[in-house]
Amino acid sequence: MDILTIVIAAAGLILGVFNWLKSIRDERVVLKVKPLSIYELGDGQYATNETRIPEGKELSTIGLKVINLSKFEVSLVETGFQFVEGTDKERLCFPLASVLGTGNPLPIRIPSREAVIIAFPPEKLPSSVLKEKIDSVYIHTACELEFFGSGGVINDFKHA
Repeated sequence: MDILTIVIAAAGLILGVFNWLKSIRDERVVLKVKPLSIYELGDGQYATNETRIPEGKELSTIGLKVINLSKFEVSLVETGFQFVEGTDKERLCFPLASVLGTGNPLPIRIPSREAVIIAFPPEKLPSSVLKEKIDSVYIHTACELEFFGSGGVINDFKHA
């Protein structure tokens, strides 16, 4: 009888710890950030590429795709470029960045399990000198969390 009680108590403890860890995980903000190259096709239509800046295409601007993997809405308040470590982690911020297709500026709320594409103003993109220092794109949330994305688009943009 004592062994059965111990086994049931241990199972209850294990399930309790598992549920506690799951509830902590469910309360975290989780965003996926991907840098994008954005091209205007005409008639207000755009094409994007998450992996590279294709040769032979005229780049309209750079932006990022933000996917909210959290179980709740998240407010996005600031975006831009993060520079490499040798620059004291300075940033180039884009206060006039807007959601592609709607033109809505930041801040915005992004619902759970949805994605938005944010485009940087083309006339505000950095000069050649600053391009070389870019490490990634970033998004800053209203709850003071930051998420970063880098890859082929950033590497191509730095050397374009």
